[in-house]
Amino acid sequence: MMKIGKIFAIGLLICATLAGCGKKGANSTETFQDYFNLDPNTLDFGKATFEEDLKLGANFIEPLVETNAYGDYLPAAASEIPTTENGGISEDGLTWTFKIRKGVKWVTSEGEVYGEETAGDYVFALKHAADVKAEFAHFSADVIAGYKDYLDGTTTDFSTVGVKAVDDHTLQFTLATPTPYFISLLTTGPYFPVNEKFATEKGADYGKIAADDILYSGPYILDAFSSKSVIELKANDEYWDLKNVHVKHVKLSYSESVESDQAYENFKNGNLTCAVLKPAENYFKNVEKEYKDNIFIANPSAFTAFGKFNLNRAAYEFSTAEHDNASTKAALLNKNFRLAILRGWDRTAYLTMINTKKYADASIRNEMTPSDFVSVNGGTYAEAVAAHAPEEGDSGWKGVSFADGVDDFHDVKIAKAYLAKAKAELGDSVKWPIHLDLAVGSKAENRINRVKSFKASIEAALGKDNVVLDINLGNEDQVGTATYAATTGAQSDFDMDFSYGWGSSFQDPSAYLNIYNAKSGSLLAGLGLDPFAGEPKSDPQFEVKKTVGLYEYTDLLEKAGAITDVNDLNARDDAYAKAEAYLVGNALILPYQNMGSEIMLSHIKPGTQPLAHSGTSGERYKFIELQKAAIKNADFVKFQKEREARGK
Repeated sequence: MMKIGKIFAIGLLICATLAGCGKKGANSTETFQDYFNLDPNTLDFGKATFEEDLKLGANFIEPLVETNAYGDYLPAAASEIPTTENGGISEDGLTWTFKIRKGVKWVTSEGEVYGEETAGDYVFALKHAADVKAEFAHFSADVIAGYKDYLDGTTTDFSTVGVKAVDDHTLQFTLATPTPYFISLLTTGPYFPVNEKFATEKGADYGKIAADDILYSGPYILDAFSSKSVIELKANDEYWDLKNVHVKHVKLSYSESVESDQAYENFKNGNLTCAVLKPAENYFKNVEKEYKDNIFIANPSAFTAFGKFNLNRAAYEFSTAEHDNASTKAALLNKNFRLAILRGWDRTAYLTMINTKKYADASIRNEMTPSDFVSVNGGTYAEAVAAHAPEEGDSGWKGVSFADGVDDFHDVKIAKAYLAKAKAELGDSVKWPIHLDLAVGSKAENRINRVKSFKASIEAALGKDNVVLDINLGNEDQVGTATYAATTGAQSDFDMDFSYGWGSSFQDPSAYLNIYNAKSGSLLAGLGLDPFAGEPKSDPQFEVKKTVGLYEYTDLLEKAGAITDVNDLNARDDAYAKAEAYLVGNALILPYQNMGSEIMLSHIKPGTQPLAHSGTSGERYKFIELQKAAIKNADFVKFQKEREARGK
């Protein structure tokens, strides 16, 4: 199980697996067939936190902006993207003005026109999100002027908040501080417009799971819903951009769980738009025979899976008699020891347990932030990280690629060199071999196999006389409480753990990197540490954080965050790349997988599906075009290369 940011971008491949649907729309170019495994919780998208809800919101409600297949932001309900050149963004970066497109209509579940979207709908949406205590409204607490005070209850006067309708078709935001990534927040729930008159009339019924409990302004309307059975969407005939709505019907069938061989059969029978495959399973040889030219590797996901060390362990329920607590802690506080582990780990072998050797490399990630998350000086973000990496290490990082899908980290010779440095620095203060505890649920067979792979590669690279990995099996709930569910450093009962993943809520590297901010990091508990907002030297964990470099890392984050010129994001993104190089170069994280790059079959034409690294734009069915035949791998790769070249 992964601890993750809840708002994220699927937009890399919207399909998943499906237990089965009826024959309606089999291989249709107008019907999209997929699955859902949880009933929606709410259609009040301002307070929604779950993917299932926000995916519906992305299709029912028209936001100010959306993205295309290249990840470019396009005007949606807004008539243009504001810039300093067109006067939409003030020179100081604090005032953003959007012109609202005329003709964006609100309709009922019956498709009857109720009215038009206006600037006031966006003002009311942010007020409503705060009033219902929406979790994701807090992402904007320090972004929009006065919003934090309203959220906290310091003021009850919403007119003091920096959002106003200048007129029906002019919306203006006043920011508390220049926020270059502000536009990426606009496809998240609190910014989805809400018609105040309708919501007020509905009262407590607004947003309940019924088609007539909301209004629609987006490309689709809820056509049918049956709990744990089916969700159906139909095209909104009053939608302002109907010419780009090629999928006229969406059918989502319920499946609590599904095997990928079932997904393959449903795809083959024409009952599924696309399917995620498992190359390690026996049926896959049949897939290769029948669809050898159609199997492709999906674009990397915005989610990153990573391992971490417990740098300040206090709990030892999941431990062994051989474990010398003081020695292990001293070793983990040593940068070179951590680097020996990182560089000695064969991540390809680890991921082979999921995707077989043939496809394992495709899902490797070498940093927290996706390698093409932003562009820096015409190159990728990963290239910028690589350029800074030698600053944070030594010759062991020279020439190492940080790009997705490349494993340049694994180097036994370099790992042994780091270990030799660590042993020299630690001297006689520790007892060798160092024992490292890993807690794993006893029923998590695949995770156990992956951890065994980790153990084998580390002990082979560094020698069992130096490092021993102890795999401690336990009850699933107990292990979860000791690992990914720990909310304080003292609860984290392990030396190493691989149960974490993280995704972005907005398009800025800080969304990934601030999780380990020494003062406020939301995942510090995974390092055995806790946030401390006061003066660093008053922090009870100051010495540990200083020793491993977390306060130096935090300084780099603060310097990057202080660069706010929206006309030149290169400097900001490059500064974050330097912080990322420090994070990896000091082995404060062990990145290993983008939680995408699935092995796929699909009917979605390459270059038609929206791409988004954050927010909900990638969840839209708008723009998608389907073809009757399974797409060819060659066509998918061709578009990938085109998109990559266009981004440089």
